[in-house]
Amino acid sequence: MKLHILKITDRDDETSDPMYYTIKGLRDRVLTDWYDVWETMPTEEMREKLKTDDEYMIDWLSDWDYNVEVILTITEKDL
Repeated sequence: MKLHILKITDRDDETSDPMYYTIKGLRDRVLTDWYDVWETMPTEEMREKLKTDDEYMIDWLSDWDYNVEVILTITEKDL
């Protein structure tokens, strides 16, 4: 098992503080806080892809001018 720590930065606002999430934490934030607010024409298909596809979620955030990068990967060996 791997646990990735992601750093999220807003490309439109260089003064904003970066945010840090796990994939699960980021997915929860996207689906509960951002998706319904940002998406002008939300679809159930899009929501399902955001729930299951990490790459799609990162691309979706990139389309909203957020940069997502893995800054740390923790494996079972590291624990």
